[in-house]
Amino acid sequence: GKTELALAFANKNKNLFSFIWFIPFGTRGVYENSYRELADALNIPHQNKSISDLVKEVHERLENRLDANKPWLLIFDNVCEMQNNNRLPQNGGCILMTTVNPDIWFNQNHHMKIPGFSYKDAAMHLKQIKNSMPYNEVTELIDELNGHPILIDAAKRSIGSYENIEEYLSQIRAVPKMKQATRYPKTMGP
Repeated sequence: GKTELALAFANKNKNLFSFIWFIPFGTRGVYENSYRELADALNIPHQNKSISDLVKEVHERLENRLDANKPWLLIFDNVCEMQNNNRLPQNGGCILMTTVNPDIWFNQNHHMKIPGFSYKDAAMHLKQIKNSMPYNEVTELIDELNGHPILIDAAKRSIGSYENIEEYLSQIRAVPKMKQATRYPKTMGP
């Protein structure tokens, strides 16, 4: 849900930015390739440059304001380790980071924890499938999925396309809870 929320923010506010660039931190190769593509978009030659030199040059170009009227937006997705503020662009735009680790940024006041759906929100989301779903089954499903928006949305798509809520609940209950689940109590596959 973090990535989807960041992309929704970017799409909703795209007119406020001169450009928006998405940089996934999933693997080193994907991260480096994203910076190479950004360098291409900014007309920065990058053949035979180390990734650290390229990143530094990209950030310097961003600091020089590409558009005097609008800031840029970088979305750093799934950041796993502490970010050094001195190595990021210091002006000219905005950086939005998604993470499961609250220690990736030095200033805790800059964090925004995104809560799960409330019962009301989850029920309204599920009711988009069919307005007449039994209340007790809706609340049971929300409980089973702990209100996690990404799981509620997956349930909504499955129930709306492949099965009814009773069948879905039965399948979810058949999956044992993960003992060491840090993010979601059930696997998403079932």
